Amino acid sequence: MASVFRRRRFSLILILLAAMLAWWLSRGPEDLLFTPQPLLRHEPDYFLDDFSLVVAADDGSPRYRMTGLSMTHYPDTDSALVEQPRLEIVVADGGRWVVTAQQAQAESNGDFVHLQGNVSIHRDDGEITGLALETESLDVNVAEEYAVSDQEVMIRQPFGVTRAQGLRINFRQRHLYLISRVRGEYALPSD
Repeated sequence: MASVFRRRRFSLILILLAAMLAWWLSRGPEDLLFTPQPLLRHEPDYFLDDFSLVVAADDGSPRYRMTGLSMTHYPDTDSALVEQPRLEIVVADGGRWVVTAQQAQAESNGDFVHLQGNVSIHRDDGEITGLALETESLDVNVAEEYAVSDQEVMIRQPFGVTRAQGLRINFRQRHLYLISRVRGEYALPSD
């Protein structure tokens, strides 16, 4: 009787081993051996020249526009390098903030844009005339409608110039915060 139990146990073990071997072989050669993923090189996968891009809000109205001389997309970082960008941020009150620079890097979804080199900012709605901001570097969160810079900024107005170290702009609320070392030169307009 003991030999019958041994034979059954041995047969059960053989069946289990055969089932495990069949399952292991059915997974295919790609699962059996470790195949390293190819390294993505920092090479562009597409280019655009003299482009215009419009991103719409949920209701179909334009949220922002970006135009530029050229755009190069890199798949390894899912980012785009833009030459001579012009970014127009359309806010809820219908006003537009216009930001230009020599170069920009946009993140994958386009909501974060880092602008560099002769960055210029102004509101284009007819209400505030002659106000222009200049800095060397600006990070814009288009989705949240704000921008920050830790660089020196110069604000030119018809009646004077203000300089500061760093700024924050809330485009939606039309608030401009100067961070530190704020100084200005103003002249009263002559009548």
